[in-house]
Amino acid sequence: MAKCEYCGREMRTAKGCKIKYYLGRSAGKKGYVHRMKVGDEGWVEPGKRCGDCGALYGYYHHPGCDIEKCPVCGGQAISCDCDLPRASTLVPDKAELKRILGGELQ
Repeated sequence: MAKCEYCGREMRTAKGCKIKYYLGRSAGKKGYVHRMKVGDEGWVEPGKRCGDCGALYGYYHHPGCDIEKCPVCGGQAISCDCDLPRASTLVPDKAELKRILGGELQ
């Protein structure tokens, strides 16, 4: 079995990754963007798991997944031209995002 290096969960048995946001330059004027969930890309059916990272439909892909789409450009997240997934900080939740950004979210 393989554990996600970001959330520490077992990828084939966990519902999904707990990392919800990308934080970085390519994320637009807010500086952060929500990651896409399994099923948002249109290739995974309800009740099924991602064929690459094992996350369930409706939960977040594990970073590095071949199927996850970039929420900015819509390309494959691990190889898109906007470089958001590779040049970003991965942030688990709104509380941590607020702490990093120093207060309110836009």
